[in-house]
Amino acid sequence: MTLHPGSNLVEASAFNGPGALESVRAGTVLTWAGKGRDPDLFILAVAIDAYRDGDLRLKYPLADARSLAEAVGGHTRGLFGKTTLRTVYDAQATRAGIEAAFNEAAAAVGPDDVFLLYLAGHGVANEADGDYYYLPVDFRFTGKEAIAQSGISKRFIVDNLAKIRASKSIVLFDTCNSGAFIAAGARGISEKTAVDRLKRAMGRATVVASANDQSAMEGYEGHGVFTWALLEGLSGKADANRDGFITVSELTSYIENIVPEITYRKWGYEQIPQKELPREDFPIARIKD
Repeated sequence: MTLHPGSNLVEASAFNGPGALESVRAGTVLTWAGKGRDPDLFILAVAIDAYRDGDLRLKYPLADARSLAEAVGGHTRGLFGKTTLRTVYDAQATRAGIEAAFNEAAAAVGPDDVFLLYLAGHGVANEADGDYYYLPVDFRFTGKEAIAQSGISKRFIVDNLAKIRASKSIVLFDTCNSGAFIAAGARGISEKTAVDRLKRAMGRATVVASANDQSAMEGYEGHGVFTWALLEGLSGKADANRDGFITVSELTSYIENIVPEITYRKWGYEQIPQKELPREDFPIARIKD
């Protein structure tokens, strides 16, 4: 465990075997009088358009990931010492490729740094165990059992995030359910329950595209609605207090307000993003010098 300058809240809790029940958290505050440094920003962007299974191919995840990385990276002056972007796109996005990228991040990211993970592509809540699975590029649906056998599980994501020492992280899911396209420009998603457990286990800022049994809509201004809202927020519209900085909580509030409005106006229903934020807010972008 690495301490930061000043007060450090250390908490611990336990989960039962299936990971469904969490104990009451115990905590203490430790103070370190050392000196820190300017944090670096590490962005890990994972996105898949060209699934090997033609029935799973998408149009927008790569465009979403590239635009988000550019937007975040373009607003970091004065916030971070340097910004590193690690991409895992299309053919690279196998289980091994994603794990290798996590390992690179783990070696590069220190406790004073900020880590951002963005996932775009197909995601599904497995009916058999209720857990969240991200579908890698080489996934093939041969039956329901294929999800647990070949999908990238919540546990895989949590275990790899545990390698990242950054105390300030934001995790963004803009993913779909592989079997629930409702129309052109729509992506089905039924992952809220599993992601809720993921959020508690990680202890990081986590924002997902929609609520349980909703569709995460895409094809809006060339993006998924969720990612389009992220981009708009980072452009300055999320700066609620007009101080020139966009914090995670400000960005999340903007997304929560704008996504339901857009989807209701365009498709006639409200897509409701879900969130879990840490106690400590922190800036993710700066919109003025």
